[in-house]
Amino acid sequence: MEYTARDQEMEESVTYADLHFAPTPAPQRMKQQPWRCAALSLALLCLLLLLAQIVLVGLSFHLLGQLAGCTHGPWSTEETLSYGQQTLRVAPSPGWELVGAPGSSPVPAAPGAVGRLLFWCAGQCQFCPAGWLWDAGQCYYFSSAKKTWEQSKEDCCSREAQLVTIRANATLAFLARMSNVDVFHVGLKRDSSQADWKWLDGTALKGLFPIQRFTNSFLSCGRVSRSGLSGGLCREAHSWICEKSAATLQWVQSAPPAFLWGNTTYTCARHW
Repeated sequence: MEYTARDQEMEESVTYADLHFAPTPAPQRMKQQPWRCAALSLALLCLLLLLAQIVLVGLSFHLLGQLAGCTHGPWSTEETLSYGQQTLRVAPSPGWELVGAPGSSPVPAAPGAVGRLLFWCAGQCQFCPAGWLWDAGQCYYFSSAKKTWEQSKEDCCSREAQLVTIRANATLAFLARMSNVDVFHVGLKRDSSQADWKWLDGTALKGLFPIQRFTNSFLSCGRVSRSGLSGGLCREAHSWICEKSAATLQWVQSAPPAFLWGNTTYTCARHW
């Protein structure tokens, strides 16, 4: 069979038509891509939030573990001070402050207070007012002025302390050594020549520290010097020794801090 020119032309025309199929519309595929990007971004954000939450929970447990490791808590006092209920402010360095009442748990800082509470235990120190001497957990103030026994007692009260009470031979030896050549009033008194010598808290001397010399006056008061404990007229003017308990604190920084209690600055007197 012979193909005519017309048949060949029709065949070529059909073949050309078969090669040109309509392509799949591209806009539909383009519309799906933004949704996929949004879903992927949301999934990544959720993953990051989950990781952040895990990290925060881990840090919280770590902090609680450190707090539990502090035997005395963020800070503590070895003995509650008997005089005053003033606020204790600890400032190891500028911008740090610990606020609380002696013998109590730490409380939030007052409005306008600087810094934050200290939580980690790194050091411990016993603090005394600046210019006071430390011995065996007690702080001692040796006056340079001279007053009567009653006036000396009032001065110690104004310092939120009391005239010293001697309960151990080691304390007496320390006071006698520090007295040098001076004589100091102490918290010891006798109301009559027949009465017992008593300390300010009412406990009797009971011969623990023999009075080396005393007056037969109706009213006698105790004093200490290099030679030991003695008695004399209460109206005589002498220097005096005040006593208060040292405050035991813990802090963060490697260097011992200082703190302000009332109008008195305390410094580290015994560090360990």
